[in-house]
Amino acid sequence: MGLNHFAGHTAALVIALGVSGCSKAPLTSLRTGSMYPTLQRQSRCVLQPVQQLGDLRVGHVITLKLQEALVVRRVAGVPGDIIEADNGLYRRRGERPDRTLVTRSSMCLNGPSPRCTCEIWQERIGIRNVKVQRLSRTDIHDDIRCDPPLDADAVTVPAGHIYVLADNRDGAFDSRDLGPIPIRQVQARVLRCR
Repeated sequence: MGLNHFAGHTAALVIALGVSGCSKAPLTSLRTGSMYPTLQRQSRCVLQPVQQLGDLRVGHVITLKLQEALVVRRVAGVPGDIIEADNGLYRRRGERPDRTLVTRSSMCLNGPSPRCTCEIWQERIGIRNVKVQRLSRTDIHDDIRCDPPLDADAVTVPAGHIYVLADNRDGAFDSRDLGPIPIRQVQARVLRCR
């Protein structure tokens, strides 16, 4: 699936620094639909700059530069990992992680079109249990924007790169479209949000 499909669906990311009351940790305001349901349309988050690949683990949420835009994604693979297609969900190193269907055929929130139906799944990525939204694979749609994308080919993450996914799987572009991302494009790790 090409980037044009996602161009209208990826929300802008807005950065604005502030200071929280008690902790004095700088907060960054992130606006993006690409990480729904983990992040809402706007979340105030504490970020930690990333200096090297060793600072990242599978499951971390990060900010990175993709085609001149600052976006938020989740690390799904590190060098040497094999990422395989699994019907819109995550599969690493040939393993099938624990996953549970949470909500079937609900209206997509922060999705490709308000006419589409989505499912919310909980799956394990690294050591984290994560909820992800994806277009429903079971409904018949009369809108091409509601058709789930084809699964990408398996890829081995090369040295100096990471594989990233959006938690809103069919509402944003990520490594399934762009391939593994050079570590130099990573800006920060998202530590916590409110």
